[in-house]
Amino acid sequence: SEYFGTTIMASPTSVCDLKKYLVCGGPCYKCCAAPLFPGIKNGEKFLADWDKALRGYGKMSGISDSELAVFAVVKDSELDHQAATKVQVAPNQANMGRE
Repeated sequence: SEYFGTTIMASPTSVCDLKKYLVCGGPCYKCCAAPLFPGIKNGEKFLADWDKALRGYGKMSGISDSELAVFAVVKDSELDHQAATKVQVAPNQANMGRE
């Protein structure tokens, strides 16, 4: 919320991207997720920046994308219309540091 921010959570597994009710509902991994950072303002931007930093580290270290953490925004909903979406880096952020 705008007053309390967003809670950033982490899950040890993606549970093969299964949904709670097999074909609909939120992602199963929400059930085993634990809070990392409560009250983050601009949570999606925070995750996008973190994702960008991790991808840069992976590239420098020779770690493939399949071995890196996955960042997703998950809305509290039992229906598919608010399922998990992969964090996207904004176009102006993607070119930062190349000038």
